[in-house]
Formats: sequence, structure tokens, C-alpha cells
Amino acid sequence: MRLYAYLKNQSLERLKRPNDENLRPKKHLEATILEVSKVKGKQDSALVKVEKLKKSLPAEREIDVHEFLDTQAFHYVIGPHCARGI
Repeated sequence: MRLYAYLKNQSLERLKRPNDENLRPKKHLEATILEVSKVKGKQDSALVKVEKLKKSLPAEREIDVHEFLDTQAFHYVIGPHCARGI
């Protein structure tokens, strides 16, 4: 009877070992996947910010050009040259 109980315990321990060994890498893999998804989320939000900045640059440039075209200095420099051509 003791031998049977011993063998039964040994068998149960052997069955448990592979599960424990598989659980550790699985938990590590899940933690790694979670960390990667967090980093990817940060990267995506950074890319969105960059795209917004890229889109705002032409708008700011156009505003600057229009402001320059409306200045007195522009009209002073360009006005006489345009009048001569007519």
C-alpha cells in the first residue's frame, strides 16, 4: 500500500511539473505582450501627434504668407515693380 501511495504521489508530481514549467513562460509571454501593447499604444499616440503637427505646418505657413502679403513692407517693395510692368 505504501508503494502504491508513493508511486501515485510521484506520478502526480510528474504531471504537475510540466504544467508549472509551461505556466511560467506563458505568464512571462502574457506580461511581455501586455508591455508591447502599451508601448505600441504610446507609439501610436505619438504618431497621431506628429501627423497633427505635420498638418498644422502648412496652415501656419499659409497664415504667415498671407500676413506678409498684407504688410506695408510687401506693398512698398512689390508695388512699384508691378506698376512699371503695366
